[in-house]
Amino acid sequence: EHIMPIIAVFYMKFVYGYKPNYKGLLMAYSFLWFIAILSVIANNRIEHAVYLYLDVLSFLNLPQYVIILILGIITFAVFNIEYFLQKRIYANLDAKKRTNQET
Repeated sequence: EHIMPIIAVFYMKFVYGYKPNYKGLLMAYSFLWFIAILSVIANNRIEHAVYLYLDVLSFLNLPQYVIILILGIITFAVFNIEYFLQKRIYANLDAKKRTNQET
């Protein structure tokens, strides 16, 4: 079940022709922050809870808000790298299609 989100992304790409846009990236990132806030609340109220593994950097002995901020920055960087890689891939595919149509 952990692989299902990845399969769903490729399904949307190949079956429905979905192409990501930056607005969608920001919406997904905002939703992830919403879920993270709920997870922090649950982690603080439920003993031994580790939802979203937000304590992965706890060995740094930093306050929880700093750890969440670091994880948020890393996540935003990964989201952007993936978006711009996909944008470049789609641009290359579109250029190849135009070249094939011209010949």
